Amino acid sequence: MNADGSGFMRLGPALAWTETGVAWSAEGTEIAVAAEDRIWVVRADGSGRRPLVETEGQQFDPQWSPDGRHIAFVVGLF
Repeated sequence: MNADGSGFMRLGPALAWTETGVAWSAEGTEIAVAAEDRIWVVRADGSGRRPLVETEGQQFDPQWSPDGRHIAFVVGLF
């Protein structure tokens, strides 16, 4: 979306779920989204949704490393 609110674009189904964390990559080319109890990585245009990793428990609060090569996240066993 542009600063004036025009040019709004939905970024795909990954962001339609209830999120428990969203983080943009430093380059602004990808988004890490915590949804459906796991972390997904989505291109900025909404395409290419893919799960990050399989773990037991709910994954949330993704954070990109400063160099953009890694994503840290929390796993909760509830």
